[in-house]
This record gives sequence, C-alpha cells and structure tokens, in this order.
Amino acid sequence: MLGFTAADVREMLNYYKSAGLIKHNREYLMKIIDSWYGNYLFSKHANPEERMYNSDMVLYFLKEYFKTQSLPDDLIDRNVRIDYGKLRHLIIVDKGKTKTPTPNGNFSKLKEIIENGGTSSKIVKGFPLEELVDTDNFVSLLFYFGLLTIERPGEDKIKLEIPNETMKRLYYDYIKKGYRETDVFDLDLAKYSDLMGNMAYEGKWQALFDYITGRMRESMSLRDLITGEKSIQAFLNVYLGLSNLYIIHPEREINKGYADPVKPGVVKVVMEP
Repeated sequence: MLGFTAADVREMLNYYKSAGLIKHNREYLMKIIDSWYGNYLFSKHANPEERMYNSDMVLYFLKEYFKTQSLPDDLIDRNVRIDYGKLRHLIIVDKGKTKTPTPNGNFSKLKEIIENGGTSSKIVKGFPLEELVDTDNFVSLLFYFGLLTIERPGEDKIKLEIPNETMKRLYYDYIKKGYRETDVFDLDLAKYSDLMGNMAYEGKWQALFDYITGRMRESMSLRDLITGEKSIQAFLNVYLGLSNLYIIHPEREINKGYADPVKPGVVKVVMEP
C-alpha cells in the first residue's frame, strides 16, 4: 500500500512553486488536498497523528492543475471511482424481471455511514465470496476499498470514518443510484443542475429546496425510510452533494457552537431566572 505523508505533499508543492508552476498560495492548495485526498489510516498500530494521502489522487490534482494553473473542474479522478455496479449486488436484492429490486441491510448500512460519518466494526481479514453480503464483511470491504478508514481503535471494534470529501461524494452517488433503481426516489438531474446553478450564482435558493422537498413529499417509499433529523440531514447531504458547487459541512461547529437557520417571524425569547 502506497501513500504520501503531509511532509511529502508539502515538499512537492514547495518544489513546483519554486519552479513557477504553482501560482496559488501553498497553504490554500494544501487545505484542498487535505480535504479531498487525505486522512487515511489503515493500521491501528500507526500514529493517528500521521495520516496518509492517496498518492494517485494527489498526483491527479497536480497534473490537472498544471494544465491551466488553476483548480481542476473535477476534483475527483475517474480512476478512483468505485463503479456502482461492483457494489450493486451487495446492497440491492433483485426480485426478477417483473419486480422492482429492493435495498437490503447493507444499503441501510451505507445510509447509516452517511448519517453518522462512519461506523464501528471489526475488520475481517478474509471471507468467502458468497459471504460478501454479510454486514461485517461488507464494512470490511469498504475499508479495503478506501471508502472507510480508521478514526480510532476500540476495545472490541474499530471506529471507522469516511476519510475525505472524495469518498463522501462516492457514497452520495451510491445512495442516489440505489434510490433510483429501487424506485424510492429520483430527481430530474438537468432541472436539479439548473436550480443548483441559480442558487450558487444568483442566490436563488428557494426554488431548489421547493423542488427537492416537493419530490420528497411525492415519494411514499421515501417516507418510510426517512425518519428523524439525522435521516433528513443525510438525505439532503446526498442530493446537495451531487453538485461540485458546494461542499457540505453537516453540523459544523463554529465558535464553540452550531448554526441553525432563523425561522422568520420568531422573536428572540429571553428566559428570566
């Protein structure tokens, strides 16, 4: 297994900056690389403070950057995308040509991982092909694919997390395709793209959320799957995360607190002792 350390990445940025091939601030680029390609830890015995970067992804970023000395239009290399078809039979149950496929327990596990940012599991070192659908084996497969990495070792199970923004986008894509194939939920992606662009460039956000929530209300199957705040949050993360225009930060702590939208017309309440 090969990866770059933070020192390796900084050394490359310094070298290419001195060679005149990088015009952006190095720390600015380092933050992007860290967010999209970093945070890997694959051994519970490794130093958790020294996490690795996916070498293929970092080299892809630099190669694309050098073409125009600007950020790549697509920050995800096609070569690192794990095709939905490779995971499909592990998360979808076929019911014959005349019946709609249904999601199985591993699809629920994918949703749980998105909702919580990770999961806890034992890492299985080997398993027969026919046992791939077992949940523990499925989670281990996600770990070996790089879709999960070690957050911290536990006494019995290992706490695993989604390592970076690239992997988050892959999860979003799997859930979107799974919902569409099982007739749970689907969007007109051309319309979605136009509405997302209007929100990003013109500040017109209402139409996008009206469209998504309207489609949510129309889906009877989705109502059975979306329960509670975390489920709704994960669902919105999936569909807002389909665009490269935004990076989603669910419940990001700011100044030791969390930001919530202010409901119009609600007057601030002062609690007297």
